Amino acid sequence: MASVEELLVDSLKELVEAELKEFHWHLKNAYNKCISKSEMEKADIFDTVDKMVACFGPEEAVKVMVDILRKMNQNDLAEQLEKKNKQAQAQGNKKASVPAGEQQGHGSLRSQYELSVCHLSYAAYSLADGALPPGAAESWLPSVSVSAADPSDAAGAPDPTR
Repeated sequence: MASVEELLVDSLKELVEAELKEFHWHLKNAYNKCISKSEMEKADIFDTVDKMVACFGPEEAVKVMVDILRKMNQNDLAEQLEKKNKQAQAQGNKKASVPAGEQQGHGSLRSQYELSVCHLSYAAYSLADGALPPGAAESWLPSVSVSAADPSDAAGAPDPTR
């Protein structure tokens, strides 16, 4: 069975040039905190999939692609992608999912930050668009904790007057 990346590439190969351009338009406008317009200008199918997986992680990349395909009225293609992905998951032959920040061989602070920004952008977009019910995003968003030196100091910065 094919990997998530291969499934995403195969789905984009079904689009003609104008449809791929529309896909890029939706991707860069809806997820501009993670994917810049300049990155999508000359991106081919493989660049697009690599950027999506790096930004969202494999499973969220599938969800994002399905969402965009549906917005483009490519409902059959969206359903095929979902079906093939579920089959791959059921058969257990899919490549192990690795957090997107660690896919490049290291979990650098910058890649972790970029992943968080991407997830937050995706969550905000999905909530605003009605794709996610309120509270659903918390299950996959990274948890963030801030410890303050003084409970009244919410930012956690030291008070220079002390």
